[in-house]
Amino acid sequence: MVKIALVVPCENFIADAAQILSQHNQFHEQEDSETYVMDEIIMNNSDTGHVQIDADIILTRGLLAQILANLPGDIPVVRISVPTADILRTIRKCTQLYGQKQIGIIAAGNMLAGITGLADLCDAPIQTYLLSPNWNNEALVDQAVREGCEVIIGGLNTCRYAQMIHIPNMLIETSKEAFWDALSSAKRSLLIFRKEQEKSMRLQTILDISHDGIIFIDPSRRVTTVNKKAQSVFGLDSSCIGKRIIDFPFPLELKNILSDNNEYTNKILQHNRTLLSISKTFVRTQAFLSGSIVNIQLVNEIQSLEGDIRKQIYDKGLVAKLTFEDMVGTAPAMASVIRTARKYSQTNSNILLIGESGTGKEVLAQSIHNSSSRSLCPFVAVNCAAIPDTLLESELFGYVTGAFTGARKNGKAGLFELAHTGTIFLDEIGEIPLPLQAKLLRVLQEREIMRVGGDSVIHVDIRIIAATNQNLESLVRNNQFREDLFYRLDVLRINIPPLNQHREDIPLLVSRYMNRNFPGIITEPEVIQFLCQSDWTGNIRHLFNICERMAVLCSDGRIDIECARLAFPATASPGTPASGTASLVTAATDASTERRQIMEALSSCRFNKGQTAAMLGMSRSTLWRKMKEYHIEG
Repeated sequence: MVKIALVVPCENFIADAAQILSQHNQFHEQEDSETYVMDEIIMNNSDTGHVQIDADIILTRGLLAQILANLPGDIPVVRISVPTADILRTIRKCTQLYGQKQIGIIAAGNMLAGITGLADLCDAPIQTYLLSPNWNNEALVDQAVREGCEVIIGGLNTCRYAQMIHIPNMLIETSKEAFWDALSSAKRSLLIFRKEQEKSMRLQTILDISHDGIIFIDPSRRVTTVNKKAQSVFGLDSSCIGKRIIDFPFPLELKNILSDNNEYTNKILQHNRTLLSISKTFVRTQAFLSGSIVNIQLVNEIQSLEGDIRKQIYDKGLVAKLTFEDMVGTAPAMASVIRTARKYSQTNSNILLIGESGTGKEVLAQSIHNSSSRSLCPFVAVNCAAIPDTLLESELFGYVTGAFTGARKNGKAGLFELAHTGTIFLDEIGEIPLPLQAKLLRVLQEREIMRVGGDSVIHVDIRIIAATNQNLESLVRNNQFREDLFYRLDVLRINIPPLNQHREDIPLLVSRYMNRNFPGIITEPEVIQFLCQSDWTGNIRHLFNICERMAVLCSDGRIDIECARLAFPATASPGTPASGTASLVTAATDASTERRQIMEALSSCRFNKGQTAAMLGMSRSTLWRKMKEYHIEG
């Protein structure tokens, strides 16, 4: 039910108003979605600011319409227009009754429009007088009389005063047609008002759920919208709407930021002992300035949010834990690698790491990431050899709902998406099958991906670090690796030397490893010398495996030379291949023997890939690659 308030200066001011509304409702019954009822509210100049109106829409005319429209509130006011024909009809009645005397028409501006053109249609002279919101009708009647007007035409209060001072007068009445049109306008206006109100409420809801404070300021520097967060930050309430910025109890610097002609991005300001980050941008409609939008963030909330994001990334494991400080590089060969890597970390170019298994390629990749501008963003490590070819594409690029049998109901983001704004480390890049290399090339060229089964492109901002222990140039010559992909990856190259080429680092490597993992165990100097003279075909990973074995085998918390020989039963001079369990595969030259040794190790470890790789003195990725090479299912 829609309530219409008919605001008039006296009862039955508009003849048969209720009956006209009833007829209007019946006539528009098919198109009206609601029932309309009307209450008549009496209002005069003494109570325009005090009468409480409970209605959905206000219908009135003349000066009342002008006054009510300017009062605060959210009830729409529809003016009952007075057609020129009604005024002309009133003038003719007046001349018939009083003769061709000079007529003074006193009315609000919305009623006087067009009256000046009626002078030529009337026999009597006409003079018009404009009513103001301060109810100056009595003064205007006196003025009209002084200026020779003998008859007054106007509203109810004007005619009452003219009657009181014995001046002939006539009321401008509202015809049935005018009131009918006003009802139609009221119904249309209410529908439009409700739609606009709904839009405004949706916008306000969106603003209120924002974690940032938001203020809209119009070109006259008045506040038009404030969300709840901004009210909380500045201690405001809804009464601030419509106020000028200069009238707020803000510090001068804040007032200047909110009202000057400059735009700001993350301007830091202290307000009531709270650090704020303020951004301001102007809203332009075509060539006109419509105002400005101010965004306010609490610095402590930004810091807290950053901490939460970093924690979530850490909980997902998408984080690089190692830095250059974790690397040992006193030997010239490794010191040069670390210096180069530090320089490369300051760029966003692709990096290719080349080195044997166990030389620390991932440690170097993590260090580069943590030294770069992306250090606070995800670090995603992918071992391309450890993921079956059939799954590699969906793991890297993700997939949409229903992409294949067994796919998740809501799809899945790929590793490239997870690495957005950060670094993705593609280890064993040479193991990527040729068909997938073409899609990888597009990622490197366009920084765009498309999920498996999808039809939309997703932009990713990533830094790519690739690593391999193979000769990619040889693979390119043998058509096993795309040449264009190779050159896209090989922008910045780092060759990591094998451990046998920087033996000077072995004492420090052993010391750091033992102190971190077995802090109570002492390693005798003869053992360090023994390890420095050994041959490390498995590189640093091989060295750490032997250290762990020695720690398990030692007695009384000391590792002596006998324990070292037991853990590493045979060694040779530098550069000569060593024998023993730790180098079973690397010492084998016959493929069938190598396959048999891998099968025996897998069986012994119950097909646990980590334990098997440790027993054979190789990395998990190398084990996966050799299992694929020898068609070993596991």
